[in-house]
Amino acid sequence: MAAFQGATPTPRRSAENLIQATYQAALAPGIALQPILQDVVHPGSGIAHPRDPDGKRVRTATVFGLRAITRSGAGCGASLNPAAAGCPGRGSARRP
Repeated sequence: MAAFQGATPTPRRSAENLIQATYQAALAPGIALQPILQDVVHPGSGIAHPRDPDGKRVRTATVFGLRAITRSGAGCGASLNPAAAGCPGRGSARRP
């Protein structure tokens, strides 16, 4: 359906919504994979598809991504918080 604004018909727009799910799996010390799944409902707020001669709206889009994370020197040096990783003498006020 088109809403008339002046002499040119334009598509009636709504809200664009994004649903995202992600998880990070540690495969080994210093190596992790993070898959990402996104579902975009009404991309472009329901804009008309630019390549469709009938002007139908852009459909829901599903996007999948995979992120690889590596940290060199796996172990105490690779941790962002050495005290939480149980590394002796690093990140704590106590010294032996």
